[in-house]
Amino acid sequence: MMYDVLIAAAVMIIATLAHHLGFVEKAYEEARQIVGCVRCTVFWTTLLVLTIVGHCHLFVAVGLSFICSYAAIWLELFYDKLAKIYERIWQRQQKQRREK
Repeated sequence: MMYDVLIAAAVMIIATLAHHLGFVEKAYEEARQIVGCVRCTVFWTTLLVLTIVGHCHLFVAVGLSFICSYAAIWLELFYDKLAKIYERIWQRQQKQRREK
């Protein structure tokens, strides 16, 4: 069970990061409705991976996928905050280069 939770958490992090960086949208242009929502992307990706790995029961996989899909909202907010911090640092760096 703990192994399944670790796999689900790893998939959540990877899927959320892929969604945040735009890789998912590029790869799945045909599935626009699913890809447009980070929760849907994380849910289906986590469910797919947990099903392929096959270490947990289907109901456990669905439950973990639901939990990860809602946790992904908070992870997405964290990524957005990091992106804003990065943007501020980059702008300061560019400003310092122009001043030299």
